[in-house]
Amino acid sequence: MSGAIKHQVTKTLVTKDNNNSANCIAPNLIYGCFGGCVDTYCYMSRYNGKRVFVNENVDDIFNSVVKWEEGFTKVPDQQDPVYTMVDIACNTDLVLMQKHLPEPLIDYLKKYDNHPRLNSTMATKYPSLLKLDVNHFNKKPRVRVSLMPQAYADILEPKMQKAIDRIHEINRLKDLGWEVHINYSPLVFYKKWKDHYGQLFQNVKEIAGENKCEVIA
Repeated sequence: MSGAIKHQVTKTLVTKDNNNSANCIAPNLIYGCFGGCVDTYCYMSRYNGKRVFVNENVDDIFNSVVKWEEGFTKVPDQQDPVYTMVDIACNTDLVLMQKHLPEPLIDYLKKYDNHPRLNSTMATKYPSLLKLDVNHFNKKPRVRVSLMPQAYADILEPKMQKAIDRIHEINRLKDLGWEVHINYSPLVFYKKWKDHYGQLFQNVKEIAGENKCEVIA
């Protein structure tokens, strides 16, 4: 894992509307990633290479989300029935990159946990690196474990944690207090894709039981 890291104060303090995994996307804490996806698949690798920008003004980033939420009317939706869900890691795998954060990941998560209406969500392909016990939180933060059939992950994510290993981490994360969703993204269509996804779904059910999920083509 290597690349150039630049620490900066971001001026891009815009919280963006979203209607997929969250109600909104927070400004970047980290822009860039040291993951193992190929650049024909990952837009961060394709456009940003191995450059990583770490934004130091954490309070400004969080306050942008708070200001956005003040103009948002939450209703029960596919994101959550109660809380306004904020994707805190749209342009990085924050679990993988957490050691580069300007403050401990748990401190940033607590900002959302302490807010009466906000909750955090992030996706990861490295669930084994998530060690935080959040059972003491006021509400369960959400982590989305990204999965695809290993036959295609070997092509698109050759250096990533194996899919079966990610699945085995799901119950451990639940025991640590996390709300775990499965992120089948992107859904890749290829020869025998139905058979491979069917086996993946079966593996998840047998190892980790029933889980909420999202599928993005």
